[in-house]
Amino acid sequence: MAEALVESSELQGCVIPPSILSYCLELSERWRSNAQPELAILATEAGMLVCSPAVPRQAQLEMNNVKQMLQERLQRPVVTAFASAANIRSLLDEAEREHGGDGLLSQPNGQMNTTRAQQTLTDLVSEALAMQASDIHLRFTPVRAVVNFRVKGRLIGARHRSREAMVESIAAALNTYSNDYREVFNEDSCDSASIELLLPATAEHEAQRVRLRLQKSPINHGFAVTLRLLPEQQQALSLSQLNMAADVQAGIHELIRHRHGLILIVGATGHGKTTTLAAVNQLFGADRKIISLEDPIEIVQPGVEQRWVDGQSEHFSEHIKIALREDPDVISISEIRDAQTAQAALMAALTGHLVTATLHAHDCIGAIQRLTNLGLRINELIATGVLQGIIAQHLVHRGAESLLVAEYVLMDHPARRFLRREDYSGWRDYLCQQGWQSMAARWRAQTGARGSLSEPAQVYQYQPEGPRAC
Repeated sequence: MAEALVESSELQGCVIPPSILSYCLELSERWRSNAQPELAILATEAGMLVCSPAVPRQAQLEMNNVKQMLQERLQRPVVTAFASAANIRSLLDEAEREHGGDGLLSQPNGQMNTTRAQQTLTDLVSEALAMQASDIHLRFTPVRAVVNFRVKGRLIGARHRSREAMVESIAAALNTYSNDYREVFNEDSCDSASIELLLPATAEHEAQRVRLRLQKSPINHGFAVTLRLLPEQQQALSLSQLNMAADVQAGIHELIRHRHGLILIVGATGHGKTTTLAAVNQLFGADRKIISLEDPIEIVQPGVEQRWVDGQSEHFSEHIKIALREDPDVISISEIRDAQTAQAALMAALTGHLVTATLHAHDCIGAIQRLTNLGLRINELIATGVLQGIIAQHLVHRGAESLLVAEYVLMDHPARRFLRREDYSGWRDYLCQQGWQSMAARWRAQTGARGSLSEPAQVYQYQPEGPRAC
């Protein structure tokens, strides 16, 4: 028996004979019912028998049946190849629709076949975990779904899937696995939800519980979905465990001595801001009451009152107001993502509380510009005791290792003087003269690399008045 390894792209557009398709779908349903998701098989008009690696060991009889059916049809030898069970099931779904079947909608009462939709979702998440992806990106056009995976900061994949199958899998995720989604599924609505999924045990791995954060938004001629994979019950790490530079750790210890004001941790998506925020919160002693507002709760923080908050801006700002009435010493905000949350965080800092939070920005100076874009005024931020300091970080992936590069600034009198004039370039030049190191400079010093730290190169360029990397 000739063997070949097949990439999923090589199987796109393959033709499955109708009689063989029917038998393969029947097998797929049987294996799903028997909790054997690792098994899947198909055969193509090109003379290729494609099965998952577990089939020869666990379903030799069914494999021989499909092989015999294909040989009798083609009257020539058959080549055997291997692909993942998830990819094979996806191709079977697409072929069923092309042959006039209703696929995931083939129920007598016209309702979706929830079990097959759930299997499609499980396959998608299992594939992401196998790739060590942090996010799954789906873009739905009028005719197809395009799937990408975020792996070590890069978007890879770009695989075409059956639109109907993927729509039903997202609907199943929201309607079956989410405790906070209470709407009727609508492609044109903007929705977010938390999802908890139990991946069944297979011959290759034990059963695994996975949490996801789903964001769905309408786009031109379709909609887009992002699924963030969240570690299950991840424990907070220390700053030293994060391999953060000693001087940055010292700067953070200086910042948390304050009893009021705002401390920001900034960076791009997927660069460890939440992990660092949890590490910072662990530095506070038992004499401080910490209330953490999160969407969703990603990391277990001992000694911290962690509260899940619906991601809508009015809910976040309202929860900040509620927390202020509970006599906290520290209010931690998982992300300042809109003007209402930014204003509420500022008011908490102004009323004598210490606020720790994350923010999407490329570096420390860019964080100031981000806050002003959210509607905060420079004069408010630079008032004594308000913005205390900023930590910016960037995860650099090199092979199997990830290097955390961080910079920080403390808000002193010179900083306030430059910011009052909105002289960002002058402030950066002053910092560099004092021996301050940007993330780009630290990256070059730690690795001996030349050029810019970031990907893409323009990450430290701000327009129109923004600073350069020093």
